Amino acid sequence: MTLNARTTRRNRRIRRHRAWLPSLLLCAAVAALAAGGCAGDGPARTAPKDGNSAPPQDRDRPGPPDGGRTPGGGWQAEARDAVGVVDRFWQAHWNDHFTGAYASPAVRGAYTPGAADAPACAGEPAVAFNAFYCPAEDFIAWDAELMSTGYEQGDAWVYLVIAHEWGHAVQRRVQGLSAVAAEL
Repeated sequence: MTLNARTTRRNRRIRRHRAWLPSLLLCAAVAALAAGGCAGDGPARTAPKDGNSAPPQDRDRPGPPDGGRTPGGGWQAEARDAVGVVDRFWQAHWNDHFTGAYASPAVRGAYTPGAADAPACAGEPAVAFNAFYCPAEDFIAWDAELMSTGYEQGDAWVYLVIAHEWGHAVQRRVQGLSAVAAEL
Protein backbone atom coordinates (compact mmCIF):
# COMPACT_ATOMS: atom_id res chain seq x y z
CA MET A 1 0.00 0.00 0.00
CA THR A 2 1.37 3.39 -0.92
CA LEU A 3 1.87 6.17 1.56
CA ASN A 4 -0.85 8.19 -0.17
CA ALA A 5 -3.35 5.32 0.08
CA ARG A 6 -2.54 4.83 3.77
CA THR A 7 -2.97 8.54 4.43
CA THR A 8 -6.32 8.56 2.62
CA ARG A 9 -7.49 5.52 4.58
CA ARG A 10 -6.36 7.06 7.86
CA ASN A 11 -8.08 10.37 7.06
CA ARG A 12 -11.34 8.50 6.36
CA ARG A 13 -11.05 6.81 9.78
CA ILE A 14 -10.45 10.15 11.48
CA ARG A 15 -13.45 11.74 9.73
CA ARG A 16 -15.60 8.75 10.71
CA HIS A 17 -14.55 9.18 14.36
CA ARG A 18 -15.08 12.94 14.29
CA ALA A 19 -18.75 12.39 13.46
CA TRP A 20 -19.48 10.81 16.84
CA LEU A 21 -16.49 11.87 18.90
CA PRO A 22 -17.97 15.09 20.40
CA SER A 23 -20.84 13.07 21.88
CA LEU A 24 -18.40 10.45 23.14
CA LEU A 25 -16.19 13.09 24.76
CA LEU A 26 -19.07 14.72 26.59
CA CYS A 27 -20.36 11.30 27.71
CA ALA A 28 -16.87 10.36 28.93
CA ALA A 29 -16.57 13.62 30.86
CA VAL A 30 -20.01 13.15 32.44
CA ALA A 31 -19.22 9.51 33.25
CA ALA A 32 -15.94 10.56 34.85
CA LEU A 33 -17.76 13.13 36.94
CA ALA A 34 -20.48 10.71 37.97
CA ALA A 35 -18.14 7.81 38.72
CA GLY A 36 -15.59 9.94 40.52
CA GLY A 37 -12.76 8.21 38.70
CA CYS A 38 -12.05 4.89 37.03
CA ALA A 39 -9.06 4.13 39.19
CA GLY A 40 -9.37 6.81 41.82
CA ASP A 41 -6.55 9.33 41.87
CA GLY A 42 -4.02 7.36 39.89
CA PRO A 43 -2.96 3.79 39.32
CA ALA A 44 -4.11 2.35 42.65
CA ARG A 45 -6.16 -0.46 41.06
CA THR A 46 -4.74 -3.78 42.19
CA ALA A 47 -4.28 -6.99 40.26
CA PRO A 48 -6.40 -10.04 41.10
CA LYS A 49 -5.12 -12.33 43.87
CA ASP A 50 -4.10 -14.99 41.36
CA GLY A 51 -1.55 -12.51 39.94
CA ASN A 52 -3.06 -12.52 36.45
CA SER A 53 -3.98 -8.97 35.53
CA ALA A 54 -6.08 -9.74 32.46
CA PRO A 55 -9.85 -9.97 32.85
CA PRO A 56 -10.94 -13.60 33.42
CA GLN A 57 -12.48 -13.94 29.95
CA ASP A 58 -9.20 -12.85 28.28
CA ARG A 59 -6.64 -14.80 30.27
CA ASP A 60 -6.27 -17.70 27.86
CA ARG A 61 -6.71 -15.68 24.69
CA PRO A 62 -3.53 -15.31 22.62
CA GLY A 63 -2.44 -11.78 21.84
CA PRO A 64 -0.93 -10.54 18.62
CA PRO A 65 2.53 -11.97 17.90
CA ASP A 66 4.26 -8.66 18.67
CA GLY A 67 2.09 -7.90 21.69
CA GLY A 68 0.51 -5.02 19.74
CA ARG A 69 3.59 -2.90 20.29
CA THR A 70 4.89 -2.43 16.74
CA PRO A 71 5.93 1.23 16.51
CA GLY A 72 3.58 3.25 14.31
CA GLY A 73 1.12 0.42 13.74
CA GLY A 74 -2.38 -0.49 14.77
CA TRP A 75 -3.59 0.88 18.03
CA GLN A 76 -0.57 3.17 18.48
CA ALA A 77 -1.56 5.19 15.42
CA GLU A 78 -5.13 5.32 16.72
CA ALA A 79 -3.84 6.48 20.13
CA ARG A 80 -1.90 9.34 18.52
CA ASP A 81 -5.01 10.31 16.54
CA ALA A 82 -7.25 10.05 19.61
CA VAL A 83 -4.95 12.27 21.71
CA GLY A 84 -4.95 14.89 18.96
CA VAL A 85 -8.70 14.76 18.36
CA VAL A 86 -9.60 14.88 22.07
CA ASP A 87 -7.19 17.71 22.79
CA ARG A 88 -8.38 19.72 19.78
CA PHE A 89 -11.98 19.18 20.90
CA TRP A 90 -11.32 20.64 24.35
CA GLN A 91 -9.23 23.49 22.93
CA ALA A 92 -12.10 24.41 20.59
CA HIS A 93 -15.00 23.86 23.02
CA TRP A 94 -13.68 24.58 26.52
CA ASN A 95 -15.25 28.04 26.62
CA ASP A 96 -18.55 26.61 25.35
CA HIS A 97 -18.87 24.72 28.63
CA PHE A 98 -16.54 26.23 31.22
CA THR A 99 -14.83 29.45 32.24
CA GLY A 100 -11.08 29.98 32.56
CA ALA A 101 -8.29 28.79 30.32
CA TYR A 102 -7.89 25.25 29.04
CA ALA A 103 -4.56 23.48 29.49
CA SER A 104 -3.85 20.04 28.06
CA PRO A 105 -2.66 17.31 30.43
CA ALA A 106 0.67 15.68 29.68
CA VAL A 107 0.43 12.37 27.87
CA ARG A 108 2.84 9.70 29.06
CA GLY A 109 1.07 7.24 26.79
CA ALA A 110 1.69 3.50 26.73
CA TYR A 111 3.61 1.72 29.44
CA THR A 112 4.57 -1.83 30.33
CA PRO A 113 3.83 -2.55 34.00
CA GLY A 114 6.97 -3.14 36.02
CA ALA A 115 9.27 -1.64 33.39
CA ALA A 116 11.82 0.89 34.59
CA ASP A 117 10.19 3.63 32.50
CA ALA A 118 6.61 2.85 33.58
CA PRO A 119 5.01 5.93 35.13
CA ALA A 120 4.17 6.28 38.78
CA CYS A 121 1.57 8.56 40.30
CA ALA A 122 2.24 10.01 43.72
CA GLY A 123 4.71 7.18 44.31
CA GLU A 124 2.29 4.43 43.26
CA PRO A 125 3.49 2.34 40.30
CA ALA A 126 1.29 1.94 37.25
CA VAL A 127 -0.56 -1.37 37.32
CA ALA A 128 -1.34 -3.87 34.61
CA PHE A 129 -4.39 -3.67 32.36
CA ASN A 130 -5.31 -0.15 33.40
CA ALA A 131 -5.40 3.41 32.14
CA PHE A 132 -5.31 6.37 34.47
CA TYR A 133 -5.12 10.10 34.97
CA CYS A 134 -2.60 11.21 37.58
CA PRO A 135 -3.81 14.43 39.20
CA ALA A 136 -0.62 14.85 41.24
CA GLU A 137 1.46 15.24 38.07
CA ASP A 138 -1.32 16.03 35.57
CA PHE A 139 -0.75 13.23 33.05
CA ILE A 140 -2.59 10.33 31.47
CA ALA A 141 -1.12 6.91 30.73
CA TRP A 142 -2.32 3.48 29.66
CA ASP A 143 -1.05 -0.08 29.73
CA ALA A 144 0.00 -1.12 26.21
CA GLU A 145 -1.59 -4.54 26.67
CA LEU A 146 -4.93 -2.96 27.68
CA MET A 147 -4.97 -0.95 24.47
CA SER A 148 -3.80 -3.83 22.31
CA THR A 149 -6.42 -6.21 23.69
CA GLY A 150 -9.22 -3.66 23.41
CA TYR A 151 -8.15 -2.69 19.90
CA GLU A 152 -8.68 -6.30 18.81
CA GLN A 153 -12.40 -5.67 19.39
CA GLY A 154 -12.40 -2.42 17.39
CA ASP A 155 -10.58 0.89 17.09
CA ALA A 156 -13.24 2.81 19.03
CA TRP A 157 -11.78 1.27 22.20
CA VAL A 158 -8.66 3.42 21.97
CA TYR A 159 -10.71 6.61 21.54
CA LEU A 160 -13.00 5.67 24.43
CA VAL A 161 -10.15 5.01 26.87
CA ILE A 162 -8.28 8.20 26.00
CA ALA A 163 -11.44 10.35 26.05
CA HIS A 164 -12.40 8.84 29.41
CA GLU A 165 -9.04 9.56 31.03
CA TRP A 166 -9.00 13.04 29.47
CA GLY A 167 -12.40 13.52 31.11
CA HIS A 168 -10.74 13.06 34.50
CA ALA A 169 -8.24 15.80 33.58
CA VAL A 170 -11.13 18.07 32.57
CA GLN A 171 -12.90 17.25 35.82
CA ARG A 172 -9.80 18.29 37.75
CA ARG A 173 -9.59 21.60 35.88
CA VAL A 174 -13.17 22.67 36.51
CA GLN A 175 -13.71 24.40 39.83
CA GLY A 176 -16.78 23.65 41.93
CA LEU A 177 -17.90 20.44 40.26
CA SER A 178 -17.89 18.34 43.41
CA ALA A 179 -21.39 19.52 44.31
CA VAL A 180 -22.62 18.84 40.78
CA ALA A 181 -21.00 15.39 40.74
CA ALA A 182 -22.86 14.47 43.93
CA GLU A 183 -26.11 15.38 42.21
CA LEU A 184 -25.42 13.21 39.17
